[in-house]
Amino acid sequence: MAGAYCSTIPRTIDTTPAGVTGLLVSVIIEWLADPLFVKTKEIWDEFRITIREGLAIVEFTPSTSAKCLEFFCPPNIRNYLKLFWNRWYRHTLIIYKPTFDATKTPCLLLATMVLLGAIMSQNEEDASGARDWLEVAEESIFKDKWLSSYLANSVNDCFVSNRAQVTQLQAAFFICILQNWEGSDSAKTRIRRSRHGMLVAVRYWTAAHLGWPIADLCRQREIFT
Repeated sequence: MAGAYCSTIPRTIDTTPAGVTGLLVSVIIEWLADPLFVKTKEIWDEFRITIREGLAIVEFTPSTSAKCLEFFCPPNIRNYLKLFWNRWYRHTLIIYKPTFDATKTPCLLLATMVLLGAIMSQNEEDASGARDWLEVAEESIFKDKWLSSYLANSVNDCFVSNRAQVTQLQAAFFICILQNWEGSDSAKTRIRRSRHGMLVAVRYWTAAHLGWPIADLCRQREIFT
């Protein structure tokens, strides 16, 4: 099983702007033909926006950019998804595996699945690499317009398809688990005092709005495809 570093990236990164730029160009050229590279770039774009908006205590430098592309590179996405299915999936059956397609999965949901897989790895380097992105992933998910509109009591004014609502809830649920287990003390407190309650409230609002039986919400496999 590959570690947190893609085989195409040297373990010692030249963190000068010129060194990082050269590294990115060389590895991106190798990944362009990989269908999962689109997801690598989507995750990178989402995290870059979150960091530049000042929502996460991370500086978006060339080195940070390289590390993000490195961790979420196509080979790592595949390896960590295998760990997700083999070691985590049975605990939360909210993704319908037979119809799952990583290339069609919203990038933030995919990112949380990748992070869970990395955390489940027996290689501490994988888990450590995942922890570096937990806060950025959390902020990227909870700044979503639909979730934010719920807090502002204007959720009816923000149209999101039923499928998109489900995938956003799935991503939020996974990142809450990750932060509660592996996050900093402040992250754990934030999840327990704020995020989790918000997630539960939105979940029940969504169930009522879409006509899902509350008691059977987590049993309805078709809504998690």
